Amino acid sequence: MDYLGLFSYSVTALAYFVLSLLLCTSLRGRSLGGLLLVATATTTIWAISVVWVNWHERWFLVDSLPIELLRSFVWLWFLSRLLAFTELQSRKLFRYGKSIVLSTGLILFCYELSPELQLWAQVYSQADWRIIGHLGVSIIGLFLLEQLYRNTQVSKRWAVKHIYLGLAATFAFDFILYAEALLYSHINLALWNARGWVLAFVVPLIGLSSARNPNWALEVFVSRRIIYSTSVLVITGLYLLLMAIAGFYIRDFGGQWSEVLLAVFITLATVSLLVLLLSAQVRSKFKVLVNKHFFHFKYDYRDEWLRLNNALVSNEPAEPLQQRCIRVMADTVDSPAGVLWQKNRKGVYRPVFAWNLPLPEDCYETLQGELIPFLLQKRWVINKHEYDDNKSLYDGIVLPEWFTQQTTHWLIVPLINHDDLYGFIVLSQPRAPRTVNWEDHDLLKMIGYQLTNYLALVDASEELANARQFEAYNRLSAFIVHDLKNLVAQLSLIVTNADKHKRNPEFIDDAIDTLSNAVAKMNRLLEQLRKGKVSGSAKALVDLNDLAAAAVKQQSNNQPAITLESASQPLKAVLDGEKMVSVLGHLLQNAQDATENTGWIRLRLTQDQHEAVISIADNGCGMDQAFIRDRLFKPFDTTKGNAGMGIGVFDSKAFVEGLNGSMNVTSVPGEGTEFILRLPLHLDQQEAGTKNMEDEQACQV
Repeated sequence: MDYLGLFSYSVTALAYFVLSLLLCTSLRGRSLGGLLLVATATTTIWAISVVWVNWHERWFLVDSLPIELLRSFVWLWFLSRLLAFTELQSRKLFRYGKSIVLSTGLILFCYELSPELQLWAQVYSQADWRIIGHLGVSIIGLFLLEQLYRNTQVSKRWAVKHIYLGLAATFAFDFILYAEALLYSHINLALWNARGWVLAFVVPLIGLSSARNPNWALEVFVSRRIIYSTSVLVITGLYLLLMAIAGFYIRDFGGQWSEVLLAVFITLATVSLLVLLLSAQVRSKFKVLVNKHFFHFKYDYRDEWLRLNNALVSNEPAEPLQQRCIRVMADTVDSPAGVLWQKNRKGVYRPVFAWNLPLPEDCYETLQGELIPFLLQKRWVINKHEYDDNKSLYDGIVLPEWFTQQTTHWLIVPLINHDDLYGFIVLSQPRAPRTVNWEDHDLLKMIGYQLTNYLALVDASEELANARQFEAYNRLSAFIVHDLKNLVAQLSLIVTNADKHKRNPEFIDDAIDTLSNAVAKMNRLLEQLRKGKVSGSAKALVDLNDLAAAAVKQQSNNQPAITLESASQPLKAVLDGEKMVSVLGHLLQNAQDATENTGWIRLRLTQDQHEAVISIADNGCGMDQAFIRDRLFKPFDTTKGNAGMGIGVFDSKAFVEGLNGSMNVTSVPGEGTEFILRLPLHLDQQEAGTKNMEDEQACQV
């Protein structure tokens, strides 16, 4: 009985069992949470099976391999579900890869459960395919983890990095275990027993990520750039090569150093993986090395263009646009920080946003300095290292102290908008020392052009939005002035007729009613000014015949006189009565203005099924079709000069259409005009109209 393995895997089983219980109480009804629970429960069952194998001597370690394969594929399925939340799911390799992995898992599982198939494969291939299968599963797991890490937003990695590290340690240890087993044709018992402790130590990492993602929300994984990196495959290939060389060395010269070499390999593999994933400086140096010695061009311009577009159209609310612009410029040359300078309305360039750097204070640049004219004329990328080595390359200009005296500053990239300097971006020193050649300069300037156009477009959009707000206020003012004009007209009639009728009691009553109406309207205007928008009175059930009579009375002092033909029955409608009188009064006023004093104006009300029909006709000057089509209903377009606002007919039509009605105009120049308003009647009025129509039809029959 192997007590060391028995104890280590007992601890593993207990740890994953406790984690499974915690997941049952913390994860809330999401498919990812359920899949994670299945993975931890399967790991618990597998650890119990290993304990059972160690307890009973008639069982062997290989008897637990089928359950281990099931455990591994459940974890792979969990990782593939996470990867499905990135844009990699749209790639054919990803879609077909899931099917290939699933079918491979079924084949390997059937192979594990079939001793006859194992014997046949070992006879004809001289290899243990179970070990090869477990080795391939560990490589797939590491590959999926690398893709997940690379395609997870930097701001979201804090929530998932621990489970990534934990599963990476699990699959890396499995890879080392089965790589050595493939080399020596047997499983190393010491590594097998140590794996139990490693898996137990991984449990807190998985638990911490589960606590940070109780819902495993889909928003955690958003891919910004699609990268099929092969770092895992390269590292595993090199590791297998080194293991093979070590195996030949041990076979030829003795096996005393096998444990030492194994320990060295384990340490180097773990450290290399962590350094590769976590060290931005090492990745930057590796990138410079590859660009120098393996490619004719330093950049893949298709990737650079996609990266720029993805950064500009990103809808990440937590990242301002200015920071995105600085970051996309800085990432091009592996710079970790930068500052954006922009020109204000006075032509002064000031820092407006800083990323990973303090925002400079009391610093500005103008056309009177040497920096701005140089950037405008040359459009160069200024490199501080080049400037310090040879100032003659920059025509001997003196750069400002805020740039030369800061050791962190490195490049100044101009932002050119047509023939104007929109601003510039100051980048800090790169993570790894690097030279900047013509290709870097061209790429930085190209990115600068695109960023400038985007920033200028955003500025123009903001100015347009402000202009629309001013337009809304101007429109409000126009409506208010229009109402004031009507009020002044009413009060002017009182003043004009006061000397003639001031001793007439009826005139006094009409004057008081007019003043009361004017006060009410002015109070409403003041309320509109306080609220900043036009507001109507409350709607009520009114008779359109009464409103038409009130409108005719309001215009009774003007010429020509108006003939009112009311409907034979009440026309009930739900609307703002005061506004309706104003609409009819305005249309009647227009008819009086367009008609000679000897002419005629008729206001007729009728009912047509479920609608009230209001007709305002005159024999005035009329209008042509072009005027009706292009100008009549256009706001702020008037033929009355300074006396009109050009919004009366527009406002009237908007009011009628707001009641689900319609306004139509027929006019002939020199003959006259007719406005026809159709308004829906109240439901009771509609039923009454329907009944009257039925009675009329019955009488006709």
